Formats: sequence, C-alpha cells, structure tokens
Amino acid sequence: EMDPFIFMHDESESTDSEFYPITGHIHPAVKLSTKGRQKMHVPCFYFGQSHGMLPAFGTFTGNFRITPTQNDLVYGVVDKEIIDISTLI
Repeated sequence: EMDPFIFMHDESESTDSEFYPITGHIHPAVKLSTKGRQKMHVPCFYFGQSHGMLPAFGTFTGNFRITPTQNDLVYGVVDKEIIDISTLI
C-alpha cells in the first residue's frame, strides 16, 4: 500500500478499501489507426474510475485489448516514450 494506492497482481484480490488498486496481471493495450489504414496495438498504462493497469514488455507476455471510456486516462508506450493517447482512442 502507498496511500492512496494499493498494488496487487489481480483486481480480483481487491478488497473494499479506500485505496485505488493498480494491477499487473492483465496487460492492457489499445488499437490505434494510423496513416494508410494501418492499425497498431500499443501497450498502455490504463487508469479508469475504479482501478489502474500496468503494461507488460516481455517477450512471452501478451497484451489484452481494452476499450477505454471517455473519462479514462490512457498513456501509450511508443518508441520508448510514454504519451497521453486518451484523446486518440
């Protein structure tokens, strides 16, 4: 715990607490459309109303495509940089 956050492997471990859970089991990614009708999956940090999720970068880890809502915050990892892509989704 690190006020106001609680870090855990999976959101199912979450208890009703005053802390905002940040999880690492599901590795979020979003699909972005680029020029020339290309699509790319971007690993991302996701922060919704009830919890946050951290991305993965390992060779053997997959990504889970998420569909954020309007008020969610999404920060993509592109070319070793973290950029706010909340408005691009």
